[in-house]
Amino acid sequence: MRKLLAFLCVALASLLAWADDGLQYDIAAGDQAEAGTVNVEVSVYVKKPKQATAELLKRAAVHGIIFKGVSGSKSGFSSQRPLATVDSEEANADYWEKFFAEKGPFMGYADVVSPQVQTTKVGKQYRVTARVNVKSDRLRSDLKKAKVVKGLTDGF
Repeated sequence: MRKLLAFLCVALASLLAWADDGLQYDIAAGDQAEAGTVNVEVSVYVKKPKQATAELLKRAAVHGIIFKGVSGSKSGFSSQRPLATVDSEEANADYWEKFFAEKGPFMGYADVVSPQVQTTKVGKQYRVTARVNVKSDRLRSDLKKAKVVKGLTDGF
C-alpha cells in the first residue's frame, strides 16, 4: 500500500510539474499578501536538497505567476490567471531566456519569505517547498512595457 501511495505521489508530481532546462515545480496559493503582491507556496524537485537555492525557488515562483497562474484555494486568496500565454513564451523566447537567466531580472520580483523550507523525499528526488512573495503588479507592468504580455484591456 505504501509503495502504491508513493508511486501515485510521484506520478501526480510529474503531472503537475513543469520542466524547463530540468526545472520542475509546483505552485499553489499561499497566505494573504500586501496589495500588488502575491504569496505563493512553491515546490521545486531536485536530486539533492542543496540544489534548491533561493534563486531556484524565486525562478519557479515568477515563472509560475507568468505562465501557470495560481488558483485561489486558501481563504483570502483570489485566483490569478497567468500573465502570459504559451504563445508569448514561444514568440519571445530570447526575452524569456535573458529574463530567467542565472541572476536574471526575475530575481527582483520575488523574495523567499519563509526562513525554513520543507524537504520531502519523493521517489528518487526531493521536493523542497517554501513560501515566496512575488511583486505581481510590478511584474505585470514591466512585462507590458517590454511588450511580451498584453494588458488587461488589450484585445477588446
